[in-house]
Amino acid sequence: MRLAQPGGGGLRRLLAHALLPPAATRALRHPAFRRWAGADALSMLGSWAQALALSWLVLDLTGSTTALGLSIALQSLPLLLLGPWGGAVADRVSLRPLVAATQGAQGLVAAGLALLALTGTASVGVLQVLSLLLGLVMVVDGPAHGLFAQQLVPEEDLPNATAIGSVTSSGGRVLGMALGGAAVATVGPAVMFGANALSFVVVMALVLRVPAAEIRELPRATAQAGSVRAGLRYALLRQDLLVLLGLVLVTSSLGRNFTVTTAALVDGPLGGGASGFAAVSTFFAVGALVGGLLAARFRALNVRVVLVSAGAAAAGQVLAGGSASLVVLEALMLPVAAACVVLDTAVSAHLMTSTPAAMRGRVLALRGVVSAAAAAGGAPLLGALADVAGARSAMSGAGVVVLAAVVAAALALRLLRVQRGSWAGWLGPRHAAVATA
Repeated sequence: MRLAQPGGGGLRRLLAHALLPPAATRALRHPAFRRWAGADALSMLGSWAQALALSWLVLDLTGSTTALGLSIALQSLPLLLLGPWGGAVADRVSLRPLVAATQGAQGLVAAGLALLALTGTASVGVLQVLSLLLGLVMVVDGPAHGLFAQQLVPEEDLPNATAIGSVTSSGGRVLGMALGGAAVATVGPAVMFGANALSFVVVMALVLRVPAAEIRELPRATAQAGSVRAGLRYALLRQDLLVLLGLVLVTSSLGRNFTVTTAALVDGPLGGGASGFAAVSTFFAVGALVGGLLAARFRALNVRVVLVSAGAAAAGQVLAGGSASLVVLEALMLPVAAACVVLDTAVSAHLMTSTPAAMRGRVLALRGVVSAAAAAGGAPLLGALADVAGARSAMSGAGVVVLAAVVAAALALRLLRVQRGSWAGWLGPRHAAVATA
C-alpha cells in the first residue's frame, strides 16, 4: 500500500477525510443539492454581511441603540405573529416558484437598501419599513427554503443535508459578519447591499434552472389539511413534539443568549473589555463550525442526540459561569457552541424525519416561532438577572435551569413511551391493557 507523502495532495485528502469523511458529505453526492448548497452558502454570507451593514447604518444615522433594537425587532415581529401562516403556505404551494419569488423579494429589498445608501437618502423610518418588509418575506421563505432543500435529496440523506445546512449557516454567520465589518469600513454599506442583492439573483436563477428530474416532489397538503388549524391540531396531538419544542424554548431563551451573559461576564468579573469579548466571540464562532462538522458525521440525528447535546451545552454553561479567567471562558465556549449547533441540527432533523412531508412546513414554522420568542424574551431576562444577581450567577443559574429542563424532557419522553405500551410487556396482561389505554 502506498502512503501519502507529507506536503502532497495525499496529505490534503487525508486531512479532508479526517474532517469530513465521505459518509459526512453523502448529501453532496446529489448534483442538485450540491449546487444548491454552494449558492445557499453565498446567499447566507451576503445576508449576515447585510445584517451587520444595516445595523451600522441605523446606528450611524441615529446614534441610538434603541432605534437599532427596534429595527431588529421589526424584522423578527412578523415571524412571531404570522409564522404558522407562512408554514401553511409552504405546505400547500409548489415550492420552486415560491422559493424563487421569496429570493427575488429579498433581492429587491437589498437593492433598495443599496440605492438609499448610495444616494444618501436613507432615513431611519424608511430603513425600519424595509426591515419589516424583509421580516414579512422571511415568514414564508424560512419554511419554503428548508422544504425545497429536502426535495433535492432522498429521504435517507435528509439528516445529513440538515447537518450540511448547519455548517453553511454557522460558517456564513462567522464569515459574513467579518466580511460585513470589513466592507463597511472600506467600501461602505452601499456596495455590501448591492452584492447581497446579486447573491439572491444567483440563488433565484439556480432554483429556476434545477432539472425537474432532480427534484423529489414532496406531497402537498390540500386546502383543509393544509390549514393553520390543522397544523396546530397535529402539534397538540404529537406530545413528543410538544416536549421537544418546550426544550427548544428553554434552551434558546436561557441557554443560547450568550451574547448577553458572556458580555456581562467579560466586562464585569473577568475585566476583559471589548477585546476580551471579541476573543470569546471568536472561540464561540469556531465552536459553531466544529459543531456543524460534528453533526454531519452522525448517521442518525435522533432524540438521544438532542438530549445529550442539550445536556452537554448546559453543563458547559454552568462551568463557564465560574470561569476563573478569560482563557478558561474561551476554552469552555468552544465545546458549548459545538454542542449548541449539534442540538439545533438534531432537533431540525428529527422534526423533519418524524413529520409527514405535507406537514413539515408548519412544523418548521412553529419551531421558528418558538426560537424567535425565546430569543426575544430570553435576552432581557438574562440581562435583568445579571444586573440583580451578577454575571456569574446569571450564566450558571440559567445553565442549571436548562439542565433541569433536559432531565424533565428525558423523563417526559420516557413516560410517553410507557403510555404507548412499550413497557407493557413488563406488566401482566390485564395491567398491560390498562397501561396501553
